[in-house]
Amino acid sequence: KLASTRSVEAIEYDLSLKEDKHASLSNERDTILQAEAMIKQAVEQIEHQFAPALNKTIQAYLSPITLNKYKSIKVSKDLTFTLESPESMKKEKETFFSSGTLDQIYLSIRLGIIRLLNQEDKPLLLDDVFTNTDETRLKEALTLLTKDLKRQVLLFTCHKREIDVLKTLKQKINLITL
Repeated sequence: KLASTRSVEAIEYDLSLKEDKHASLSNERDTILQAEAMIKQAVEQIEHQFAPALNKTIQAYLSPITLNKYKSIKVSKDLTFTLESPESMKKEKETFFSSGTLDQIYLSIRLGIIRLLNQEDKPLLLDDVFTNTDETRLKEALTLLTKDLKRQVLLFTCHKREIDVLKTLKQKINLITL
């Protein structure tokens, strides 16, 4: 067997190439980490500015739909929320509220996001969003949806009461029965 040997110069050259590659990759990693930190900071700043505006816009929908029962909603970036309950006088999470109240809250969140994104002229699809809503709040919600209407609303429902309320509100509807 022949032993393979390399000159010291060749080894030093290979080592310098590897050190250069390591330095280049380290610089690239540092640049990526800096960019990641800047993006995280920008996201936090946007959230900090967006959250109060979103909460205020949602409240503008939530108050009339709930007959001014619920105020001061705080929506997190994952769209979970806390809302002050007039009964307990505490901030409660979504698990505290009835399904009817949750329907009203989630509708308000959707409408608030639509307004903040300036998408109020786009069609709105709603599928049985009022199933657990009482008659009074249903009227308020439909009044709110049809007020200053800039968009087409497609309301899918298995109930007749939404149609009755829209007729009492003198809204033009195109009813399609399946």
